[in-house]
Parts: sequence; structure tokens; C-alpha cells
Amino acid sequence: MSKREIAYLIKSWREESDFSQEYIAQKINVHIDDYRKYEIGKWNIPQSILKKIVELSHLDPNEVNLEEPIERNAPKHMVGALSYEKNAPKIKITEIIAGFFNGFHRRPMDSKLYYFEKQMFHPEEVAVIAPRLYIYSFWVIFIFYLSASLIADIVLMNLTLSLAIPFSLMILMHELHQPKNVKGVHLISYFGMGGVFSIFWVYVLRVFTGYLTLPIVSELVTGFVEETAKIFIVILILRRFRVKDILTGFLVGFAVGAGFDVFETSSYGLLAFLSTMDYSIMVDEISYRSIWAIFGIGHHFWTAILGGTLVYVNPTTRINFNSVTKPLFIEMYITVILIHAAWNFTVTYFPMLYYVVLGISLLLFLRFYMVQNANYRLRKHLEIVSSISSETQETM
Repeated sequence: MSKREIAYLIKSWREESDFSQEYIAQKINVHIDDYRKYEIGKWNIPQSILKKIVELSHLDPNEVNLEEPIERNAPKHMVGALSYEKNAPKIKITEIIAGFFNGFHRRPMDSKLYYFEKQMFHPEEVAVIAPRLYIYSFWVIFIFYLSASLIADIVLMNLTLSLAIPFSLMILMHELHQPKNVKGVHLISYFGMGGVFSIFWVYVLRVFTGYLTLPIVSELVTGFVEETAKIFIVILILRRFRVKDILTGFLVGFAVGAGFDVFETSSYGLLAFLSTMDYSIMVDEISYRSIWAIFGIGHHFWTAILGGTLVYVNPTTRINFNSVTKPLFIEMYITVILIHAAWNFTVTYFPMLYYVVLGISLLLFLRFYMVQNANYRLRKHLEIVSSISSETQETM
């Protein structure tokens, strides 16, 4: 929520309560001129002042982006981040695969529109069911691609084929997202704007690093530049609201990475076409990259890991830039850069080894995702037990 949106919310509450600006300024102990600037959105409201306003107004702290501490002991190293918490339910790979294929089951036609509407605008109202929107998304995009192929529309062919896999996988991750706190329309905006702006920052950083041709060094610089650009955009997005759950950072990172992947794949396809003037070469190039995007190689997987880690190491619900200096994040960040660089290097020089890199990338993504899902389930279970216990004590 922006500062103007927060200001509007506070102003609406004050007017509904029939309080004057002078009264509120006196109650929260600020100068009246400062309060007026807060209320019109000219100044950002400091967290200390915002806390007083929330206590006075009983507004939802999350709704006005009030920073809150998080009771979570983040590990210092990767091993801890990839380990289940004590008593957390273990998740098997077979469960993930089963969840993926459950989406292919046939369902009544009249439920599709309702499910789509809820997923886009009210995900918190969606029951935990097998995902299926990602399949519809893929087929809609693919039908557009086939239509473009019939009329040889190179631009639309390039865009739709580049979009099909990353976008559909992002929808799948949204359907599987347990906290149910990210609207689909917001996620799509993170996908589009995150992809565009992260590509932009890659070009900005390339002004300083240039395009090196020395093997290994070139791949390492590419990994550093692209992963840095993407996580910078993820931080900017997450700072717009309060983030409590690691899985939320994971999902936002996935969206930004997927958007980046679409634009990068599209550019590779376009270059292939312009160099050969053969659109079948373009289709082969995009299809090749799209296949790997399913099995563990791609910006969506890598940025999801970094986005989740960023929330993991942050001590409050407000994401701070200094979180990137925490040992756990640095380890994950370096690991992702090395995987990125190793993939680029092996594809160019040692094709037979890229399956090893693919396996490492996929295993890291799945392990981190499964562990954080299990830990989230455990925390929600403990919250429910604690709530029931409190209610029982109150009635006694």
C-alpha cells in the first residue's frame, strides 16, 4: 500500500469518527502541520507515529503497512534453511507430482469462472483444492500461438510461445500458495512489471560490467548481474506491503523471475529469427528454453529461492535492504549465481554436464519449497492449537 493510500485510509477513519486534525495530532503527539502532511500523503508516516495511529483508530496493522516483529529463528546457513523444523510434517516429491497432475482431472464447467474470479480477487476464500487454472492458462496461450502460426505472425508467435511455460508455472505456484494472501491480479502485475524493470536493471548494470568474453568469468558476471537485478526488484515489490510468510516472498520472487524469463526467451528467439530469417529456428530456440524452464532451469526457480530467503532472514514484516547482508541470504545468493553461471558454461562448453546442473537446480528449488511448506503447516497448526487453548481457558 502506497503512502497516499495509507493517508486516505487514515483520513477516512478520522472523518467517520468526527475527529479534528488538531485532536489527532495532539493524541499522537505530533505538530499539526506534520500531521496534515501525513494525511495528504506528502510525507511518509514514521513507524512510531503509525503505531500510535493504529492504537488510537483500531485499524488493521497489516492494512496500513505497520511493521511488526516476526518470531522466527532464521538459521545462519543454508543447511538450516533446507531442514525441516522439529515436528514439521515431511513432504514427499510424490506429493508435489501428484498435486501437479491433479489439475488434469475433469471438473464441472460451471465452477471454472467462479474459481477464476476467487483466485484473481479473493484467494483467501478459495478452498484447498487441486490446481487447474495453470492448465487453462497454458492452453489459452498455446491456442493464440497456433492461431498466430496460421497467419505467420512472427511477433505474436514469439511472444505467446515465450509466455506459455513461465506464466503457466507462475499460475500453478499461485494456486499452490498456502497463505492465500496474494491476489492473482497483483501477481500478474509483479510478473509483467517485475520482468520489465529487472531487464532494465540488467542493462544498467551492464553499463558498468560490460559484456566479457572470457570463459567462466563471463558466466559468473552474467549470473551476478541478472540475479542482482531481479532481487532488487523483488525487494522493491515486497516493501510495498508487509510480509510475514516465507512462501509469500517465494511466490513474488517466482513471478519476477518468470517475467524476466519470458522477456529473455523472447529476445533469444527474436535474435535467432533475425540471424537466419527462418521462424522455425526461432520456434526451436524458444521451445528448447521452455522445456528447461519446466525441469529446474530458469529465472523463476532461482529468484523464488532468493525471494523466500529474503523474507526468511528479515526480522520484521517490513523488508529491509540490509537483509541482503545476512549470512544465509549471501550463501543462497552465491549458490544461485554459481548454478546460473554453471548452466551457461556447461551449455556452451560441456553439454553433457548440464544435466548435472539441472538436477542440482531442481533439487535445491524443490527442497526449499517443500521444507518451507511443511514449516508453514506446522506454524499454522500451532497457532490453531494455541487459539483453542486460549478460548478454553477463557470459558473456564
